[in-house]
Amino acid sequence: ELGEDQPERKALEIRGARASLSLALRSSDELLGVIGFDCAQPRQSWSESLVRQLRIVGEIIATGVKRRRAEEVLARQIELERHIARLSKHFLAVDVDDIESALRTAIAETGELAGADRVLFLSVAKGIAHEPEVFDWSRDGIDAFYQAGRYEWAAPRLLAGEVIHIPRVEDLPKEAGLERERAKAAGIRSLLWIPLLSGERLVALMSLTTLRQEKRWSKDEIGLLRLVGELLTAALGRRDAQRELEECRGLLVQAQKMAAIGRLAGGIAHDFNNLLTVILGFSRALRDEAAEGDPVREDAEEIHAAAERAAALTSQLLTFSRRQDLSSQSVD
Repeated sequence: ELGEDQPERKALEIRGARASLSLALRSSDELLGVIGFDCAQPRQSWSESLVRQLRIVGEIIATGVKRRRAEEVLARQIELERHIARLSKHFLAVDVDDIESALRTAIAETGELAGADRVLFLSVAKGIAHEPEVFDWSRDGIDAFYQAGRYEWAAPRLLAGEVIHIPRVEDLPKEAGLERERAKAAGIRSLLWIPLLSGERLVALMSLTTLRQEKRWSKDEIGLLRLVGELLTAALGRRDAQRELEECRGLLVQAQKMAAIGRLAGGIAHDFNNLLTVILGFSRALRDEAAEGDPVREDAEEIHAAAERAAALTSQLLTFSRRQDLSSQSVD
């Protein structure tokens, strides 16, 4: 009795059905699917008794579907727990120079276990004002998808440590128009954003998205994925701490070299001062003994002036070696 232009009628004709009955498979108000019955011969109606019996069949099927889904979720949780245990051991043993490669491998494995098509890990340990460090993975070679920009609705929630879980992108609230637009443009159907905090400061963000079908992550799965994110954050923290330690060691070695040069300069300055004392004394005596206009007096004055300049230089060497107090002066 469906109209000729209705898509449902065309679908029935393609299947060769003359009559059809569809019942929703529900469990605790959750729609799990639909079960349909087609007849090749036309019939006037389905009896209430038969419909009741078919509903009972549908409830049994819905119970089985829900149980199977629960078993699948439990299996994924067990695999995630094993994954976390492996990562904990691996990141403790891996060389610092190999941490980034290990992190990319861990992200790919996490995406596979969590049923995601794309995983993005952003490290903002240097602060949100700096360019984040980006690690991403996508199933089957899908192009990279990270898009920088402002997210007016999501940003304050993530900064406050709120997990954003949207099983259907269409269910994003009206005020999240920009997020919905960007998600649809990227072909995203479901998304999960997990912020990682250190105290009250956002240090990293892990994003999981699906492209092929909608997906709902359980609360336990989200908790395990947060643990994965914390392990990745700790691994990057270890890498950065090691690099800072190596930089400090380099600065310490340089400081030790400068201290040694300072001690050497101080020793040379003291020995040179002893020589200058003799030069200054004898040049002063020659200058005082020579008469005005005597060439010897002029030579003695030049020797004395040069020795005084050399004394000023040794004073600078002593200052460099920290063996002489610094004197501050006002300058124009």
